[in-house]
Amino acid sequence: MQKIGLALIGSAAIGEVVGRVSAAEKSGYHSFWMHENYFSRDAITTLTACAASTKTIRLATGVVNPYTRNPALTAVSLATIQELSEGRVILGIGAGNPVQITKMGIENSKPVRALDEALSIMREMWAGREVSFEGRVFRVKGAKMDFTPKVRIPVYVACGGPLMIRLGSKVGDGVLFNKESPVTMRKAIRRVDRAASEFHRRADEIERAVNLYCLPARNVEEAVERIRRDRFFIMLMTLLYSRVIEDAGLDPSLFVKMRKTFLSGDAAGAGRMLSDEVIRDFALLGNVDDMKETVRNYLDVGVTLPIIQPLPTAGEDGFSRILVAGNEIAGASVPPT
Repeated sequence: MQKIGLALIGSAAIGEVVGRVSAAEKSGYHSFWMHENYFSRDAITTLTACAASTKTIRLATGVVNPYTRNPALTAVSLATIQELSEGRVILGIGAGNPVQITKMGIENSKPVRALDEALSIMREMWAGREVSFEGRVFRVKGAKMDFTPKVRIPVYVACGGPLMIRLGSKVGDGVLFNKESPVTMRKAIRRVDRAASEFHRRADEIERAVNLYCLPARNVEEAVERIRRDRFFIMLMTLLYSRVIEDAGLDPSLFVKMRKTFLSGDAAGAGRMLSDEVIRDFALLGNVDDMKETVRNYLDVGVTLPIIQPLPTAGEDGFSRILVAGNEIAGASVPPT
């Protein structure tokens, strides 16, 4: 079976999220990835609720960061959910959103170093060791958990720029990409493979996951027009990494203008700056067959775990189509209900 993931943000009530995750489990989904949105429903609480209500689907933070959650606390929280879920937890961790972190009054410097240090601390704690660590970002003294996970917790590193890709290729069980087209994913995976070789790792040791923002519709053309009114998607596109813009052969000045327009309050104006071609390249759109074809394009360039995230404007009907698409991509034997 092909692994397929589902990602959600904290905009919906936890009960609704649990219902969607249970439905995804029945449809053959491999994993559920819960975003940490800082001022919305948090990932740890939501995954705990999902752990108590599901049996097989893997449960991942998608992603937390090392600043708003201290690494020692994150280690304990993930180990607790690992116990409750009987070994189904995945830690997805990244640098976080600096704008939102700053609103909390938390310093978020040296992101690559911070992730490297945080993972060293967490893995030592999960191994049951007493940890004393003096790093450039984090310091712990005599930190030791009262219990340890019976099943190893895999770590996926959220990758944007080249330095984070190198770190993920060095220390991650998986790398997690976001806001990518098949063209940029092909180039990103080549970077992962080169870095893995430098660190004497086999490329197939590292899962290559990508978050795909999805708007189901009767056809791709209808979805393209609707997605221009999806404020969340437009915001995401204003935040494309410079590496992605370059790899896609796009004009960086366009995204500077888009960002200024969006921040001025004109999301619709920012959306109109995106060509139909760019939208089709960076989103999962259309009917079930359209979505399956797009996912195949990502699999063809080396992605091993596509993760479908319904956009806020997808609605219940859209989510039902996502369940069908995921079921057929996974090749699950049980049709979605």
